[in-house]
Amino acid sequence: MGTNHVTEQRIALVLNGGVSLAVWMAGVVYEIDLLRRSSQAAPNGQPPCILADPDAAVMRSWRRLCSAGTGQARRVVVDVIAGTSAGGLNGTLLATAIARGNTLNPTRDNRPWLSRMWIEQAALTARKLLSKGTGPASLLSGPYFSETIEKALEGLADCDSGTPVSLFVTATAVDPSNQTYVDGYGGEFTVPDHRRIYRFERSKERLAYHAPEEWNAAEAGACFSEVETDHFCERQSRTLGLAARGSASFPVAFPAVQENLELNGTHRIVPQEPAGRSWLIDGGILDNAPFGPVLDAIARRPLTGDTRRTLVYVVPSNGRDAPGADIAADGPSWQQIAVAGVSFPREVDFRADIEQLETLMREGEAVWADADQLFTRLLASPAQRDQHVSAATNLVSTYRTARAAGGIREARLIAKTRQSTSEVPSAPTSLSAHPTLSADDVAAVLGTSPGWLPPENAALTDFTVGSPWQWGFSTAHNSVRLMLQHLRNQLAGTPGDERLTTAITEVDRSLRRIVAVREAFEKLIIGLDSEVADDDTLLAQHVSGAMAGIHTSEVLSTLVGDAVEAFTAVPGLVTGPGPRQQALLRTLLAVEVIGKALHARLPQQRHAAFDLLRLGPDTQAPALEGAYSAMAVALGGGKLYGTQAGHFGAFGRVKWRRWDWMWGRLDAAAQLGRAIGSDQGMTEAQIESWIANMQHRILRSEGRSARQVEAGLTRVAQLNLPNVLNAMRSRSSRDSLRLLGDRALRLLTNGHSGGLATVALWLACLTQRHDMTNLSTYQRVARWFTHPLRAAAWYWLAQAEVPEPATPWLLRRWLYWVGFTVLLASAALLGWQFRDRPVAMGLLTLAAVLLGLVSGALVLLAWLGRRRRKLGGFLPGG
Repeated sequence: MGTNHVTEQRIALVLNGGVSLAVWMAGVVYEIDLLRRSSQAAPNGQPPCILADPDAAVMRSWRRLCSAGTGQARRVVVDVIAGTSAGGLNGTLLATAIARGNTLNPTRDNRPWLSRMWIEQAALTARKLLSKGTGPASLLSGPYFSETIEKALEGLADCDSGTPVSLFVTATAVDPSNQTYVDGYGGEFTVPDHRRIYRFERSKERLAYHAPEEWNAAEAGACFSEVETDHFCERQSRTLGLAARGSASFPVAFPAVQENLELNGTHRIVPQEPAGRSWLIDGGILDNAPFGPVLDAIARRPLTGDTRRTLVYVVPSNGRDAPGADIAADGPSWQQIAVAGVSFPREVDFRADIEQLETLMREGEAVWADADQLFTRLLASPAQRDQHVSAATNLVSTYRTARAAGGIREARLIAKTRQSTSEVPSAPTSLSAHPTLSADDVAAVLGTSPGWLPPENAALTDFTVGSPWQWGFSTAHNSVRLMLQHLRNQLAGTPGDERLTTAITEVDRSLRRIVAVREAFEKLIIGLDSEVADDDTLLAQHVSGAMAGIHTSEVLSTLVGDAVEAFTAVPGLVTGPGPRQQALLRTLLAVEVIGKALHARLPQQRHAAFDLLRLGPDTQAPALEGAYSAMAVALGGGKLYGTQAGHFGAFGRVKWRRWDWMWGRLDAAAQLGRAIGSDQGMTEAQIESWIANMQHRILRSEGRSARQVEAGLTRVAQLNLPNVLNAMRSRSSRDSLRLLGDRALRLLTNGHSGGLATVALWLACLTQRHDMTNLSTYQRVARWFTHPLRAAAWYWLAQAEVPEPATPWLLRRWLYWVGFTVLLASAALLGWQFRDRPVAMGLLTLAAVLLGLVSGALVLLAWLGRRRRKLGGFLPGG
């Protein structure tokens, strides 16, 4: 390469759910793991902790791509991962490998460890997903699922070379946490919240601030220490597995799991008391893509040097125009309306994810774009800078009023959030449209001389570098971040500039320290008495006292001054006469006042710029012939067995899981390769050639040829539910169908009470394969008569032989003939006895006729019983 400059490509990964589509997603995750390892490999090409790798050729292709085009090396770092359901499970494995410095193939076998886990372990067999121990509330084995996850996490040994990573896993609580709100007229109402988000972190980047008894600017650095957090150590494997297991507990398929104390109290975002531990089911029910915490996490990440941020959204959907239904001129049919009522709600989750992401991106741009542009313009134009400084000075009074109200509101929000974890119930959230503070309230707050506001009638020219900081946390944070963003923009235009790189490192350190000081302050707001928290004046005095107690004014002055000094050390960034540091500080304060004068009541929000890459299965495959490559795009998710049978299809057969795993790798290589190649300045033809070459290498690694894949696409294009069931009726899968059918019936017929218990018992005696005990005579008769239908249905489903039930005593033919003979003899004897009594004879004759009819009916019933096998001929296999 012509330069040693390295661009860091940071990836935040959001993994959607999809039951057996987890296999395709595992292929995607594995390929991402190969990419990050390849870009970070040692000079000898060997990643840490591994002596050999079955995908060495694939890794070499990734490494060449990361060094292609402009000649700038690209180092890929995955530092934020969020997952739901199947995505939560795969995301947990990837995050654990990253945090422990390991890989998703730690066993050095020819077939990757992750693929073996999904292809061999995720099987519907008697010793695996259908193993014993399945409870009455699920089809599949929860204990086996939990044990498999824990063993997988334990297999990822800690290699002492882990890197920082944040993991977010969602789940749905069966028991809610109720949130109380107050409307604009004082009425309280409760809204249940079943969402759960768990956070795991490995980080050496977080700083803690230790306030000294006396402030000494020369010793400011000694007040900060690195806080190492590691939630991925091996002793945490059980808790990690529990979060992943809860997130992937698809309703009915797997039983719910209960939080442990650590998961509830340490890792849950907005935790509850341990007594409130929840029972967890699939996270995709309510939150299939947790973008919010991901974007907050990437905004907190320190960025040094030339860094690009990409949010990769892995979702196993087509992402193409859906075919519309043909609707008649007079309106849709009842069938179309019924289908719409069932299917349309499914689109809400995905559409809401995209709309939320668009909103967050728009907010981030709105918050920073205008401020950054104004800051850049004022740095380059001394005349405009002076004009804006003068205008901002005139707005200081308005700014102080808004910031006074905003500071009090923010302090209350902090106190409320923290109080929600204590034994004291948190205050209800107000939904009133009226301002929280009136003009008199704001005047009272200003009368306390708040420690986060500049003095009244202050001019921006009164403030100099090194003087006490009187602008609070948010202004310090925003100012330093503006400097950091400007430096990074400059570095993008002149890659490899060491002066810019050094300045970015110094300014970023100041920003991290400001965050640490703010966190130290927030701890002092915890547990405020309601008398203080509800009184504006007392709260303002308490906040000012807490800030003074940790020397906020002095430490922020030092940190902002350090950032200003590092920024102005780069020549040419600040133009005009006079001291550059003073000009920079006044520019920052002018941007702050002008930007916040009218909306400083809003709480501070962190935003970070990023590019979005949606990674789905609707991707071309240049390794195949043109028609088949287009077919792969057209089929999209339809080319995967995981989309069949209600998204459970891939669990059916080993070769289906191998197919989905392979396509996960191929799709990831195509879309990630296109994104990185484009960033590297490669032409479209070069990118297509690289993708085709990479996909051929992946196919060789998977033991397939392009021709085999093309033939497989032709077969999968004809897939439907009957075809899937026919394939599963093969000799290797029919036992699984039998077990699955048995457990489905047990699930339907167990756990009922009252009248439902009787209905469930009748349903069981009519449908279950195996003979049953404790049945009444009538139920045994019903089971005996329905045997042909039952046997034919089971044979059609899984070629299962259903044993002939014992004939109930009521249907034994000799009993009918004996009873009929006894009845006739008794009637004849009684008739001879009462032959001289006409009335008695009439009654006896009528009784004999009735008895004869009953006996005849029983004989007919016995005859039908002999012929009942023909009833099964109506079903296939009967």
